[in-house]
Amino acid sequence: MTWTLRSIAPRATLAALFFSQWAFALTPPAVNEGDDLSGVLSTYALSSQAELSARGKNYRFTSATAPISGSPGTAAYITSLNLAYQQALADAYSGMAETLGAANISSLTSVSTDNLTGTAQDAIADCKMKKAANGEPSSSLSEKAMALLDRFLADKSSEGNEQPERLITCETITDKRAIEDTIEKTIADVFEGSRVVQTVIHDGEIGVVIALSPETARTAGVLAAQQPSTAPNPRAIHEVAEWVERQTGQQPGNLMGLVGSRMFKLSNGEWAVIGFGIAPADSGGFSGAMGKQKLSAQRKTAAIDAQRELARFANTTISAHSEKIAVDNQTGTARSIELNDNETIESIVQRSTYSRFKAYTTTASKLRLTGGTQVYSQKLKDPESSAEFFLVAHAWSPSLMTLARDFRQHTQQGYSQGRSGGGTASSKRTEPSSPTQPTLVPIIEQDW
Repeated sequence: MTWTLRSIAPRATLAALFFSQWAFALTPPAVNEGDDLSGVLSTYALSSQAELSARGKNYRFTSATAPISGSPGTAAYITSLNLAYQQALADAYSGMAETLGAANISSLTSVSTDNLTGTAQDAIADCKMKKAANGEPSSSLSEKAMALLDRFLADKSSEGNEQPERLITCETITDKRAIEDTIEKTIADVFEGSRVVQTVIHDGEIGVVIALSPETARTAGVLAAQQPSTAPNPRAIHEVAEWVERQTGQQPGNLMGLVGSRMFKLSNGEWAVIGFGIAPADSGGFSGAMGKQKLSAQRKTAAIDAQRELARFANTTISAHSEKIAVDNQTGTARSIELNDNETIESIVQRSTYSRFKAYTTTASKLRLTGGTQVYSQKLKDPESSAEFFLVAHAWSPSLMTLARDFRQHTQQGYSQGRSGGGTASSKRTEPSSPTQPTLVPIIEQDW
């Protein structure tokens, strides 16, 4: 079921939009104005895992967030939301891999020091001796040029008042300390059957919570191997379509949060996997055939994203590398300054301290799909921003695949019979040889 804060919280918290996958008694996380979405979802993932464990369910949860760019109500915002969802999902997979022990961490810290034994006057004297040995003038051209520029600017600002000329005659490093700390983390793993539990949009971010269990992994194995049903449910496509209609009909607000993969059980007990995809419904200012062609392409984009969710559920390879570098450099410098033919020696400490974090993540999925069926395709409008978008859903289950395979075989048999003179063959659909269980209304609260 999908949720918005409109149905569970006061209007003061409408900045967060909640979208939940059917979960018996798993309450959507409470996010209020000013809350840190990442922290809220992290706590929610841990508490949900503990709650399911207490009920005898073996699940692992992780969460992640990503920023959304663009202005709400624009096509760019919907495109960015799609990409931010992929980023959050990839980071959630990284977190799952890290939780299950697939992270390799290496660190390196280097410290170097160089200190002069002596005074600043000694360092300047050594500097002058080296310059003289190399035949260099006491002041370089660049130093004189800078001094002249400083004097010119000072003269301009003081409207012609005379300013003393300040020249740096010698400069040398006396002391040095450099500390560099590097931490690298690499993750490589493959996951099958991670289901999206919650999707949350709040304060310019999208967050996802994913869960993995032996049962969802088993379902992913059936999908990846394209295992047929021994007793296909003839009403499978109708049950899935009715379920999707209920989800969209029960959502009082934004439907964009349905993006991702969902699961529920058919009346014969088998799992159906549904992938939702979204895309902006924007004609780009074109009218007529060109505008309709653009909209058609965007609807197909949503459909491809929905099918990709089925492949992602079946198997996802994750590869991630992150690196943190922290640097603290301090340099002591002695400087000889000539001012009105008088020499002054000063000591200066320069400091450079910073930290940098770099990350690179890739995910890949591959699936040969038979029986994947489009069960929903609508052009909708976000009630909050008035943005129009396409929402498309594709579903797969062993029954859907078996019925599609059988239908294909029957049409091929009919063609062969027609070519061989069997044009009077019956076109009646062959019913499954094994009886199916009676069709029941799926009880979503028990899907876990």
